[in-house]
Amino acid sequence: MGLTDVTKWTSRSLIQVFLDSNQWVVFVARPLVPVMPPEDLIGIIAGGLEEEGRIWIELMVVSSTQRRKGIGTALVHKLEEFGRDSRARALFVDLDDDNYSALDFYRAVGFDDAGVIKQYYYDGTDALVMVKPLRDE
Repeated sequence: MGLTDVTKWTSRSLIQVFLDSNQWVVFVARPLVPVMPPEDLIGIIAGGLEEEGRIWIELMVVSSTQRRKGIGTALVHKLEEFGRDSRARALFVDLDDDNYSALDFYRAVGFDDAGVIKQYYYDGTDALVMVKPLRDE
């Protein structure tokens, strides 16, 4: 499944799987005004809660028709707010080493490069790991 079709990633059943595990927090974006084509959910961010005080972004996607409108930024800020309220120390995300648009996005919302995990994904490609501290230490 590619991320171009947000409906594959924002179904109520998928969101419920995340919520039923009690290890995830999920925020969704819905349109304030009707959009074309009609979309119930236009974005989602799901963060895994780890006992080490980390929140790992497992999934973030915004509908291709709604990108570059601040929705992704708002979703990250909402997860950040939750993280601070939960006393988490940082948000983490991993992304394909050739996903330049995601890399630019995460840098723009305050993430820093944290390292590379070699052969991380099933196809043997590397993962870039990024971090956004939530505490001043």
